[in-house]
Amino acid sequence: MDFDNATGMTTNMTSAPNVTDPFYQYSDAASFLQNTVGPKYLPLQVVLPITIVYIIIFVTGVVGNVAVCLVIIRNPGLQTATNYYLFSLAVSDLAVLVLGLPNDLKVYWQQYPWGLGVALCKIRALVSEMTSYVSVLIIVAFSLERYLAICHPLLSYTMAGLRRAMRIIAAIWLISLCAAAPFAFYTDVHYIEFPRGGYSESVGVVGRPVVKGQVRR
Repeated sequence: MDFDNATGMTTNMTSAPNVTDPFYQYSDAASFLQNTVGPKYLPLQVVLPITIVYIIIFVTGVVGNVAVCLVIIRNPGLQTATNYYLFSLAVSDLAVLVLGLPNDLKVYWQQYPWGLGVALCKIRALVSEMTSYVSVLIIVAFSLERYLAICHPLLSYTMAGLRRAMRIIAAIWLISLCAAAPFAFYTDVHYIEFPRGGYSESVGVVGRPVVKGQVRR
């Protein structure tokens, strides 16, 4: 049995095992993964402080951004172009907090296996990248609006309007989606084959050591 170090996959499954292969020093898949992708569980003294910080960020972030959205929705007088940018930024932050932060925290508690499938792996990558781009571009657009209002007030007055702000926000989300799509397309669950004792154990890795185990006999 040969092991391809470049791809992390075994080849020539029908050949006799090569006892000189360094990977045959492992008696089980757990020790093999420990050496290949790192420990499955991190020490509690590392995980607990991270968990506390993440929970604080999650609670304060969700409460704060939901409050921003509700205040703007329920008060017509606050529905201005500037606040539309803030509303979009709050929605972007909420998407990161709700869809991304719990999964990142779960990875700290258990680095593998990845048990949510390929589709959710790609969606997680897409949402994470897209919302990051949206946040940056919204801040850029908002800063340009403030620059025009301060340095070129007459030009800003002629260009002002809710429809214009909504078109800019929609364009930002569309551009961010297109920019993040390739990242999601190339993100996948990769597999590491562990040949031992007549069977192979397939382990999928996504980015960092996030792994999905499956035994084929």
